[in-house]
Amino acid sequence: MIIRPPIYLLQLYMRDFGANQVYCDIPAPTLFREAMDAYPSAKFLIVARPTDAWIKSVRKHTRGRSLTYLERLMYWSICRKKNSKLSDYSDEELHDGYMRHRHDVETYAADRNIKVKLFDLGSESLGPEISEYLGLEHRSFLDIDGTRTSSK
Repeated sequence: MIIRPPIYLLQLYMRDFGANQVYCDIPAPTLFREAMDAYPSAKFLIVARPTDAWIKSVRKHTRGRSLTYLERLMYWSICRKKNSKLSDYSDEELHDGYMRHRHDVETYAADRNIKVKLFDLGSESLGPEISEYLGLEHRSFLDIDGTRTSSK
């Protein structure tokens, strides 16, 4: 079962897509199809980390609390199971959802000849790599601890 965002959420976010250059985090993972369909010539990117590190991070972030509406939308979408807390998902379910989501994004883009590139969050040169892909001046990138990565 694929869980999709309600139409009013799509309309709210899609209305602003053209006014911005970057979208990230929740609810962007649930809107990739709509964004790719609306902007097929855009460059899309995925900044990923090892699955076990992502699971540890999201568990720390939610700390057993109930998921917010947008978090529910994302986790319900990628895990294809409706839980009100992240702690109700097993590590295996989160792992499978994470990997399925990456596969879904890459496949959807490939099937439509849309540019999408995978970047490693742990890369020392993440900022310059992304800048190069986007054709921008090389910049550093904030890492998950809030410090700057090197701008090699």
